[in-house]
Amino acid sequence: MFIDYIRVYQPICDCETNVLIDSQSDLNNYEPGVKRTVTINSSSSTPIVVSSQNDVSIIASEQIVIDKPFKVNTGAKFEAVIQKCSE
Repeated sequence: MFIDYIRVYQPICDCETNVLIDSQSDLNNYEPGVKRTVTINSSSSTPIVVSSQNDVSIIASEQIVIDKPFKVNTGAKFEAVIQKCSE
């Protein structure tokens, strides 16, 4: 066995942007990349849910806040990472 090629992706840096995810629609339409801050906080009593059909990766350079109601279903992949922004 041998490796034919390797592809490496660099996250898009949008390090001056603060993002508020306050609805399921916001999470579903979230544009990946390194943000300054990301806050997940539902504006209603309905939880924001990461379903098993979605892989969600939240990356911020300064702060990630996850507030209630928020849920990650069994089988779903969710990661929250603080990463230095390299513009």
